Amino acid sequence: MDKSLHDAGRLLAAAHSVIICTHLMPDGDGLGAEVALFHCLKRLGKDVRIVNPDPVPGRYRFLDRGGVIETLGAGFKEAPFDLAVVVDTNEPKRLGKVWDFFERQAKTILFLDHHHGGLNGTNGKVHTVVDVRSSSIGELLYRLFHQAQDVLDPDAPSFRLSPEMALGLYVSIITDTNSFRYSRTTALSHRIAAELIDFGLQPEEVYQNIYSSKSAAHVRLIGEVLSRIEEVPLRSPSHENGTLAWVEIPRDVRKKFNASSDDTQSIVNFLLLLKNAEILILLREEDDGRIKGSIKSKGTLVVNTVAQELGGGGHEFAAGFIVSGTMSEIRDRLLRKLAA
Repeated sequence: MDKSLHDAGRLLAAAHSVIICTHLMPDGDGLGAEVALFHCLKRLGKDVRIVNPDPVPGRYRFLDRGGVIETLGAGFKEAPFDLAVVVDTNEPKRLGKVWDFFERQAKTILFLDHHHGGLNGTNGKVHTVVDVRSSSIGELLYRLFHQAQDVLDPDAPSFRLSPEMALGLYVSIITDTNSFRYSRTTALSHRIAAELIDFGLQPEEVYQNIYSSKSAAHVRLIGEVLSRIEEVPLRSPSHENGTLAWVEIPRDVRKKFNASSDDTQSIVNFLLLLKNAEILILLREEDDGRIKGSIKSKGTLVVNTVAQELGGGGHEFAAGFIVSGTMSEIRDRLLRKLAA
């Protein structure tokens, strides 16, 4: 038994009012985990809400058919509550204004994450559980639900799923493992997915909602961006034939095809198809002019240290950042660091 997960279960069990959130620009891992945890706590009789710093991207709205996910903004009424649960980050700055709200109103704050860096351990009212071995927050939650069963729901003979919990866990796992293709995929990832399918979850329905929801304009944007792939050799003795590949998405190109920022997020995965590319980069200009970078490695070169130098973070082989500067400045800076 993982004591930290059991301790997290005690915090959840002791709280009456709970607010769950995930990071800015929420993704499938954070949103799926939020939904699974929400429905677990709701079944236990908790007063629970989900409040995020940014709206749910269109392709993930099927997760929230009941409309329970709120966005912090004008008209939001604050009130004290027992416990804030932050999933899929341990960096307060990645919560935007939600962090200020939590510091003012939450009695206790619990971070559940699987990334390196950020907060760690217990400090005052902040408690952090980080397990970098977990493929996703869905996998971490699955373990928490089982290992803290005795404190979360002591009257139940065993851990019980609901359809909403199964859907959230599955979306979290498949999106953060890129459909079980990333090196951080574990044997448990597959076992959990099998259990969720046995429970009655429909994988094709989930896939259609997340991945088959693109407009013709979006597909044309993918073609436009991929036509601009650049590659340079890696200066690494252990990767003599390896390359670093990248694509750039200026704001005007994205707007030309009427695509949102989230629409472009998966484009970096197309670069994984390149035979010799060991490091893959997507640089995207945001609406506010900042540059968001996604860096991936095929599993032999660690890239999150470079993302951390730019104020970001993530997994060893998949990380990201968002910084101010021009596209060319950020690209040249990255190439100097990563090509070496």
